[in-house]
Amino acid sequence: MLKFDNKRPTTQYLDSKFAFISSRDIEIGKRAIVINFGGNDAQSQDLYVWSGDSTTINKNYIGSRVLEKNLLTVRGTDFLYGDYTTTIPLNTNTIEKPMFLFAGKLPLTGDEPLPFDAYDMYVYDFKIYESDVLVKHFIPCYRNSDNKVGLYDIVNNVFYTNQGTGEFLYG
Repeated sequence: MLKFDNKRPTTQYLDSKFAFISSRDIEIGKRAIVINFGGNDAQSQDLYVWSGDSTTINKNYIGSRVLEKNLLTVRGTDFLYGDYTTTIPLNTNTIEKPMFLFAGKLPLTGDEPLPFDAYDMYVYDFKIYESDVLVKHFIPCYRNSDNKVGLYDIVNNVFYTNQGTGEFLYG
């Protein structure tokens, strides 16, 4: 479950900072999935879904749904965001690099993640499946010992803090 608000004008972020989910290996030129908003103000309610080796532009106008709490689902060739549904190319790539949430990667930056900065992003729940098996289930929380905000994986009992720049915010 995701929600976005407080859109920033594109003059405040580089076009490279609009990806919020990215699983790609720059070295071998392959990706599993990349999801981003368009890189200019007119595309601020357009989600682009890049699946596998597809070079087809998969532009999805989601409109004001962007400002509401919605379930985002990618399963096979199905892409759903709230009540919006479409078909995307099938991914057949296996990527051995980490998947980024709240960030993306571009060929110019190699493996260095670029933090998402087009909106404030709220994550209520985030699940990752491999072959219909739940392998990660993240919920936002804070660690009692030091009040550090992060995501807790309830499948593997692991707490993750932000691995990029800045800190996750509570609220």
